This record gives sequence, structure tokens and C-alpha cells, in this order.
Amino acid sequence: MKLTLCTVFSALVLSAPGAVAPVDFENGKIDGSQVYHDRESSKPPRPEICRDDVLSGECALKISFAGCKKYQGFHFHRVPPMPKGAVAISFLIKPLYGPPPVALAIGEVKKRYEQPTITGTHSLNIKGNDWQKITIPLDQLRGSRKNAGNFVMKPGTLYLFTLYGAVSDQPSAVLLDDITWELE
Repeated sequence: MKLTLCTVFSALVLSAPGAVAPVDFENGKIDGSQVYHDRESSKPPRPEICRDDVLSGECALKISFAGCKKYQGFHFHRVPPMPKGAVAISFLIKPLYGPPPVALAIGEVKKRYEQPTITGTHSLNIKGNDWQKITIPLDQLRGSRKNAGNFVMKPGTLYLFTLYGAVSDQPSAVLLDDITWELE
């Protein structure tokens, strides 16, 4: 029954009109993914491919956080350039244990693996421990204090996808899949 529901849901997500092909980790590659943390905290394990308990396809990305004193998070550098007509960004996430990520940031970069020049953020409200699809309209991303009001997303631009982990001593982990630009 679970496999049937997962197959039906996956088909609906992947065939939904107004979406481009997702970043789905089906090739088993984790290049472009990076967990970061403050200096006072323990080093978290590298992200890894998970083949158990996936919702869409056969692989998802497992992201683990070791807990932190000040900050921790996850960068994904390989999101395709924003297509013309994009109105939202979405992704599938499943909390495994500990506190889930608290916010998403999308940062404009000139080249992959660079620090973003302008960043827009949005709070996340992830509940429970089941797979959930998070969709964030691009016009709801707000600029950081240093660039408030200046965050305007542009088609063809490269963006850095960042999940901010909760500030907590408690370790945590989530599964991530199907990062997708949603079209109008």
C-alpha cells in the first residue's frame, strides 16, 4: 500500500503542470551539497544518499546536523539557473529526528560555490515526521537586513539553496528531494 501511494504521489509531483524537472538525487551524486556550522560546534557528517524511505524515485539526500551553539545549515550549490516564468521554489522534506530546519534562503551567486551577493529568506514550518512538500512563492522571500527591499529574482541567474538548521544542542537529520522551480 505504501509503495502504491508513494508511486501515485511521485507521479503527481513530477507530472504537475507548471514545474520544471527537479533536482532529485537519482544519479546518486551529492556534489554541490555542504553542511556548515559554527566553530564551537561538532563537525556534522557529510550529506549522503539515502535509498530507504524515499517518496519520489529511488534516492533522496540525507542531511545530518550535529547540533550547534550559534548556527548550522546546509548549502546546495547545484540548483539549475532560475527559468523564465518561475513563481515559486519547492522541495520534498522528511524530518527523521531532532529539530527540523527553520528557514530557507535563496542567494544570488555569479558562479557556483561562491558566497551569495543578495539573499532572500523565508521561515519554514515543518511539522511531524512524514514527507511534506514545501512550496515558497518567490515574491514571499524577504531580503536580509543588509539588503532589505533589494532582493529581486531574475531568470537565468544562479542561486544557492540554503536550509538554516535550528540552533539546538540536539542532533537532527532530514531527507531532502525534488528541489524544483515552479512555473506560472
